[in-house]
Amino acid sequence: MGETVMALQDADLERIGKYVQSQLPRWMESMERPLPEARILERLTRVEDAIVSGQELMRTEFRAQRELMEQRFAAVDRRFDAMQKQMDERFESVQKQMDERFDAMQLQMDQRFAASDARFEAILREMDKRFDAVDKRFEEQREQTDKRFESVDKRFDDMQANFARTQWLIGVGFVVLGTMVSIFHVLG
Repeated sequence: MGETVMALQDADLERIGKYVQSQLPRWMESMERPLPEARILERLTRVEDAIVSGQELMRTEFRAQRELMEQRFAAVDRRFDAMQKQMDERFESVQKQMDERFDAMQLQMDQRFAASDARFEAILREMDKRFDAVDKRFEEQREQTDKRFESVDKRFDDMQANFARTQWLIGVGFVVLGTMVSIFHVLG
């Protein structure tokens, strides 16, 4: 687990190899004691072999890591597909439950509205009955008031007739009295 792997391409390894080959003579010159040319060539050959074998080892390792990564990506894809399927199933289940709840609530609301409508209709019928009763009482009151007014009118007519009779009698009385006074005055 503590191993860090750096991803290098074949082109990167080729450049490293060329760089080492180009710089190797200068590096060799800077060494304190010069090596014989054969040993230098041998060392160069070993270095080149090491570089080539390192490149091959890296290529093999990179291929193995690429295959491992592809396997991991495939596993992640499978896991993602499984999670997606599970989420879809959960969503469908939740959607179904929500639809059932909504339908139940809709039915309950329809029943409540129907009950409210029935109560409202009953209240309207009761109000119509009350208004009819009030109208009937109002008509009875009006009839009674009309009868009272007729009674009052009759009394006024009777009083007026009585007053007219009384007035006529008073007038006749004054005429008789005036006539009598005149007669007693003349005779007397």
